[in-house]
Formats: sequence, C-alpha cells, structure tokens
Amino acid sequence: MPDKKDAPPAPSIEAGLTFMWTTPVFRNHLIKPDSPHADILRVMEAAVLRHYHEFLLDCTAVPGQSPSDAFFDAQRAVFERGGLSFLEADDDSRDAFLSLRKAWMSQMREYLNSAVGVDAADQLFEEESALRLFVWASVHEGCSTHAPHLHENSA
Repeated sequence: MPDKKDAPPAPSIEAGLTFMWTTPVFRNHLIKPDSPHADILRVMEAAVLRHYHEFLLDCTAVPGQSPSDAFFDAQRAVFERGGLSFLEADDDSRDAFLSLRKAWMSQMREYLNSAVGVDAADQLFEEESALRLFVWASVHEGCSTHAPHLHENSA
C-alpha cells in the first residue's frame, strides 16, 4: 500500500459543492494546511511565477491585452500544437502537476459515472494517460481580472 503522503489530494468536495472543474485556488481551500499535500500548491505557485516572469521578458501583448492574457494565449498555443504545459514539463512542478491531474481525472470519472454511467466512463477513461487536459496559469497584476464565463466548446 502506498504511503498516504504520496497519494494525491482526495477528488471529492464537501457536500453542497458541485463545481467539478476545481481551480488550484479552490483546491487550496480543500487542502488543510497540515495536510501532506499542502506543499503542492506552493510548488505550483513558484513554477507559475517563475515562468510568468520569464515570459514577460519577451512578451509583446497586443493593444488591449494584459500580460496575463498574452501568457494564456502562449500556453494555449503550446497545447494546440500538442505540447506539454510548462507545469508538466518543468522538473520542479511535474510531480505536483501530475498529482493534481490525477485528482482532476478522478473527479471527472466520478462525475461521469453518476451522469452517464459506469460503462461510458470506463470507455472514456480506458486509456486515461491519452486524455489531454488544457491546464493553464493566470497571473493577475494591477487591475487585470479573469471574468466568470462559459466555454461552450469544452466538454
């Protein structure tokens, strides 16, 4: 049996919360400060800030676009080319990212089991490592924000 500290954060959320796509900020509220998983988000934060500040050195945002928007666009372009997120590619954040990915995948599978049935979930998750998730980081400085919105083309 694996050591409990090596297990990913539990994918379940407290009663009354149904938001399946947990952000790391939301996940931070679910991970207790004394949990063996509390360091995951600190590792992710350090990686995000390091890559964001490196990105800013060569960032050329279009008029009306914040540096965070440009950072998002750059991450999306890597994903669309089939590349890995810097969070997964970076030696310092890979383990933390993969732990969160495992929790997200478990949460999605749990949701699909209840929404469309075990057989459909089993079929979708037959080769879980082949399922790609677009995971990105945003860094909001000054007055930049990420307004709530829907992604109609997302599954």
